[in-house]
Amino acid sequence: MQFKNRKDIQQYISGEVPELTPFETQFLISTLIPQDNQQWIWKMNVSALLDQIENITTFHTDNDLDGVCYGGATHVIRGGDSSFVTDQDEVNIRQQFPNAKFMTVAGAS
Repeated sequence: MQFKNRKDIQQYISGEVPELTPFETQFLISTLIPQDNQQWIWKMNVSALLDQIENITTFHTDNDLDGVCYGGATHVIRGGDSSFVTDQDEVNIRQQFPNAKFMTVAGAS
C-alpha cells in the first residue's frame, strides 16, 4: 500500500486498529521512514512495540510512590507541530522529573 504522508498513514491505522489511542498511533508513525516510491519502512521492531505498547505509552506510579521523582538530567525533545508532548504533559512531566529541560523543534511533527 502506498501513502503520501504520515497523515494518510494515521487515518489508515486508526481505521484498521481503532483500539489504539491517537498517542499510540502517533508513536508508531514516528518510527516510519519514507522511501522514494511512496513506500514506508519501519525504523524499529514494530511487533515488539505493539506487544509492549501499554508499557511504552503509560507511566504509572502507585500510591506508595507519590512524590517520588528523578532529579537528574532529563531532556524532552518535542516537535513544534506535534501534539505528542503537550504543554499539559510538560506540567505533569516536571512533577516526576523536576530538572527536565524541554526543547521544541520548530516545524517538526
